[in-house]
Amino acid sequence: MMEIVNEIRKKYRVDGEDERYVEYYETEEEITEQFGDIERFEEVTEIDFKSVVLPILYFDRAGSGADYLFDANSEVEDILKAAEDYFNRK
Repeated sequence: MMEIVNEIRKKYRVDGEDERYVEYYETEEEITEQFGDIERFEEVTEIDFKSVVLPILYFDRAGSGADYLFDANSEVEDILKAAEDYFNRK
């Protein structure tokens, strides 16, 4: 899934330039390092951690929860189509 994230980062403005971001986490440890604990992650992103299969990636806007969520079971085509619709090209 990291290859997909890298492809999205190459094509689109995903690091806050338009107040939109792509976030990627491979492990529960990465999530807890970023958010402190899983409960805080769920609160901020509005994602039910128990309902996803790691790794996950999501698209969000500054100050909001996850607008699009993808996990290990998501189809590559669906992720790339959502990125095209959500982000502005570089």
